Amino acid sequence: MDEFKPRKRNTGKIILIVAVVLILAVAVLWIIATRRSAMRTPEGGMAVTSPVGKLYYPEKWKDQLRTEKKELDNSQEIAFYSVTESGEARIFDVIFGDCTELFLGVVKNSENQSKNVYLRVYELSDINKWKEADRLVCMAMQEDLNYLVAHLPLLEQSETQQKTEYADIPIDTPYGQLHYPGQWKSMIRIEQKTHPELRVSFFGKVEDLPEIPLFDISFGATGENAIGILEFDGNGISVGVTAYPIEPTEMWSQKCTDTLFAMQDDMNYLIQRLELKQVEEQFIPASAYAQPQAAEGAMKIVTSFCDLEFPAKWEDYVKIETDIQENGRVSFFAVLPGREQLPIFDIVFGDTEKKAVGYVRGQDTEKIPVTVEMHTFAFETDWTEEEKSTVYRIAEDLNFLLTKLTKNPRYSQDIQ
Repeated sequence: MDEFKPRKRNTGKIILIVAVVLILAVAVLWIIATRRSAMRTPEGGMAVTSPVGKLYYPEKWKDQLRTEKKELDNSQEIAFYSVTESGEARIFDVIFGDCTELFLGVVKNSENQSKNVYLRVYELSDINKWKEADRLVCMAMQEDLNYLVAHLPLLEQSETQQKTEYADIPIDTPYGQLHYPGQWKSMIRIEQKTHPELRVSFFGKVEDLPEIPLFDISFGATGENAIGILEFDGNGISVGVTAYPIEPTEMWSQKCTDTLFAMQDDMNYLIQRLELKQVEEQFIPASAYAQPQAAEGAMKIVTSFCDLEFPAKWEDYVKIETDIQENGRVSFFAVLPGREQLPIFDIVFGDTEKKAVGYVRGQDTEKIPVTVEMHTFAFETDWTEEEKSTVYRIAEDLNFLLTKLTKNPRYSQDIQ
């Protein structure tokens, strides 16, 4: 195994309850898919004013909650703090406008203007010295972000389509128009060349860095780069994607690094808007990292229920055991050099005591629940902060797996 040099991306000194934060993220995604908009103050709720009207948060925390509002260039933030005798901790932010955090949906303000809504959740790394009662209060208040999200007046997908299309950057090509998220308009350069196939290249221009190549979309691609067939003038033309490695240096700011990775990830946005087909069936795009770029982006995990994907960058640091129990448990372990394997999380196909994050269709068309089980990390005392950080970042990529799973045609978030 190569020398242990994990790439640093969005790291930090995380000491406590990262697993809880990940479970909260899964719960938020489930709530977004099943929520119903509230027309009045919900029972047990208190109002928090925002740029789009009132947000609702459990009233039981009114004496322990402090909020702070901030106006930024392209967004407005409301920070939520847990205030206890032991201290104060920032637990999460709700952001209206443009950013690269977890996207919740679209809402409208009193002037009928659409606003994107995002969520930023904080690792509670500074509360381990607090009183036990105060720690429990802080963690419970963070978990109740689910209450707030459940009562957001998010628009239905059909209502947000116009907003999405308006935000796109249209890219005219001889084979039709491509669409890329408009939030990157000032930071992206797009170039078209023919050699011999048409290649559309995307470059990131962030802060004072030189241009960074992000990815290419090619028409007439052959070999491993081909991801599907585009119907054009009665003929089919092969479409391919090439994702370029982004190598942050110590001179890059964290914001710069996060922005470039987010811009590259949004190649998925572009691909999902192409009506691609495979030779015999409709192509349902999962990710530019899947399919042709598996060696660089995602590794496929074959199970008897449906295939999963996980970032290939962890191939040397993750052990995966599939279908090791009758209910279809897929277990993920961290395997760092010189360390015993460490359980991270399990994906379970079948009934468990936990709430399902979604369902896959079985051979007899029945819906099989999918659940996530997180493990508490039992680090030995001699583990370095860098090693711990690597484990936490592997765990964070559970969100990568779940995002890819939502693109699988056999998966749905609704039992119906």
